Amino acid sequence: EDLCIAYDMERLAFETGASGAWDAPTDAADLASALACGSSLLYGELLPQGFSEAMAHLGVGELSGGTLLELGSGTGKLALQAFLEHAPTGALQSVLGVEVAPSRHRVGATALRRLAHRQSRLRVVEAGPHRTAVELIDAGEEDRPQLWLINGDLLADMPRDVVEDADVVLLQVCLPPGAYGSVFKLLSMLRPGARVLSLLNLVEVWEVSHNVGPRCPVEYEGGAIGTAQRHLPTSWNTHGHGFFLFAALGDARLFVELVPHRPPPAAAEDGAVHRQLCEGILDGAALPRALLPPSDFAAGNLRRGVAVEVACAHCLRSALSVFGGEGADAGAPLHVDLESIDWLPAWVVASPRGAGAPADVLHEDGTVEAAVAQERLRRPGPQSENQFGAHQDWGPAE
Repeated sequence: EDLCIAYDMERLAFETGASGAWDAPTDAADLASALACGSSLLYGELLPQGFSEAMAHLGVGELSGGTLLELGSGTGKLALQAFLEHAPTGALQSVLGVEVAPSRHRVGATALRRLAHRQSRLRVVEAGPHRTAVELIDAGEEDRPQLWLINGDLLADMPRDVVEDADVVLLQVCLPPGAYGSVFKLLSMLRPGARVLSLLNLVEVWEVSHNVGPRCPVEYEGGAIGTAQRHLPTSWNTHGHGFFLFAALGDARLFVELVPHRPPPAAAEDGAVHRQLCEGILDGAALPRALLPPSDFAAGNLRRGVAVEVACAHCLRSALSVFGGEGADAGAPLHVDLESIDWLPAWVVASPRGAGAPADVLHEDGTVEAAVAQERLRRPGPQSENQFGAHQDWGPAE
């Protein structure tokens, strides 16, 4: 109920992620800044039920005066939920959320001020353009639990003492590969046994990355991937998406210092900006257009939450290597035989921004493919199965 008041939303929409309740604003300046750093502002969050389950898995309720740190806090919903559920019991003394996008931070800051205005047990202790904080008044006169939402670089602007004090770290973000080294250095500062909830499998990322330290600073909770993975309801998959639980080794000697993430801007020779997407996000724009006939459905049907089938990118690349190689007529249009294409079940997570514009889709394995051409999308067949289900009916063409 307090979350609904803070974000001025209906309870059903808030709990189920319906009607865009978990969308986040992104202005042009935020998007340009993210793309220049090789990052992505694709957005989604754990639903309230999923987050409560995550807190139980992380043992937050068993803490006493603990500290929770969220790197990439978005609009602040999870940080606020953690504070409201666990600060009054004494489990959490401090909750800190850091978000790089100013437009999303402003939503969270507004929500804190709105709730504090409506709830006498909360008081605003700071309300600046980049930092907003509230404290729990009914917890006594001294050492009152506090929640801070900060707009800044989650790697470069994070004080070392804050990281060292953290009992729980939430890392529910897609990270550009250039940030891996800084993230692992930050995680190495955690005390031994601190818990980490991550969207990415950090152990696998460390194993396939280079120059990110001599040893992974976290290990699977329970010692194996089977005991560390949890499927939790999210705004993009209410049936549950895979997250990973880790325990910090607490060996800061692995890294000498925290190097801020400052990747140089990448530009092609022709002046075009190079697309470098986050781990787990494929670039649908890398495939040429017009390989398939135009889609036979209206673009208006590609609403967020609609189940679709996507023409397999690997099949299309294979066709290019066969038909578009040496000896091919460079001026002739290339069309791929539909019978040679595998169609994969997926789910629309970002609708096209206009007629003929691409869409972002989520594949069954949890991989997001951005900027998928409409010609690669079709309705699911009558006998096809999609683990996400048809979240919305196709309905009449728009």
